[in-house]
Amino acid sequence: MRRIEAFFTMAALSFSTNEVAVTDAEVEQQLEFVAQELRQKLPLGNAGGLIVSVVVGPGRRFTYVVASHLLAQNWTVVQKSHHREVKRSLYCSDPDMKFFRDRRVTVVFSVFDEDGTWIDDAATAPSDCR
Repeated sequence: MRRIEAFFTMAALSFSTNEVAVTDAEVEQQLEFVAQELRQKLPLGNAGGLIVSVVVGPGRRFTYVVASHLLAQNWTVVQKSHHREVKRSLYCSDPDMKFFRDRRVTVVFSVFDEDGTWIDDAATAPSDCR
């Protein structure tokens, strides 16, 4: 899964400015740029899942839509909790996610099974980092 996570942030790294946007409009413009860059590389994935789409907004929100090879009914409460903690840890500690943290963007990993049934959302905001 680490390989996919590297792709999650690749587009953010390609953003050519070190400037941190201040206004919501500036942030949304930067997020749209990142989304456009990433969409050109989709789908991305490995044995665990496939990023099939990215969604910007509303506001300071960036969502990765992930198709899992596991069926929704197979995800236990424990697995969902683990999924959320892994994504929180990625968001809070990965240097590549600094792009999102600095702009106070909530990143969501929205997971669906192969049949399109929603499994889980792992949403992390800067305030969730310890």
